[in-house]
Amino acid sequence: MRSQKIFVLPDGRLYGGSGDYSEVRAVLDWLSCGGAKPESLKQFSALLIAQDGQAYRLEERLVPLPMAAPHACGSGRDFAIAAMALGQTARQAVELAMQFDPWTGGEIMTLTLDNALVS
Repeated sequence: MRSQKIFVLPDGRLYGGSGDYSEVRAVLDWLSCGGAKPESLKQFSALLIAQDGQAYRLEERLVPLPMAAPHACGSGRDFAIAAMALGQTARQAVELAMQFDPWTGGEIMTLTLDNALVS
């Protein structure tokens, strides 16, 4: 079963996680509500997009690392980054990654910084 892994945070930032769904949700709760950082993240990486468009990568230690565009996370990230570097949209990049990576799949969802969910 596939689950939603991209979200608009209460402060308007975008968050997209990859890996174990329970870890993606634990980090979502921490980013949304604060409190103690989730611990023992083993199969997790994410992108956090600030309102100014700056992308940050989050991994197990949850330290936001600034990333240059284009960027992606998850098992199909290399395919997606290459596709975007060659001018494809994020949606097209995921479609390409789905062709070559057996763990990339499901319904493609995109978010924009204006908080509009686009299917």
